[in-house]
Amino acid sequence: MPGWVQTLTDPDAAVPVHQVFAMCAEASGTLSPWLADWEEQTGYRSGRRLVEAASEWEYELLGERLPWSVGWYEHEEEEELRAELVAWLLGHASVRVGRIGGSAAPGAAARAHR
Repeated sequence: MPGWVQTLTDPDAAVPVHQVFAMCAEASGTLSPWLADWEEQTGYRSGRRLVEAASEWEYELLGERLPWSVGWYEHEEEEELRAELVAWLLGHASVRVGRIGGSAAPGAAARAHR
């Protein structure tokens, strides 16, 4: 997971965090380890990356879709992943985004959760 953590903390990360997260989720079929790593990275840069990702994901989450497209997921699996991501954004991420002055994306996650 060093590449994933490096994406969260490297000021010169070559690939946007939301794309790396999607690749990790697609490859593993789960979000939990990647979200856990993100929670452990409490610095400013990982917080800013969270704001960036939430902004990227906002529209799709409001439409009750995963923010990335994967053809091999069954609908139920996709819904479970989306629900996990929304719950994480509402729980952990909303507090962090608020502390660093992020966008309205956590509010969008709340609307997507309804």
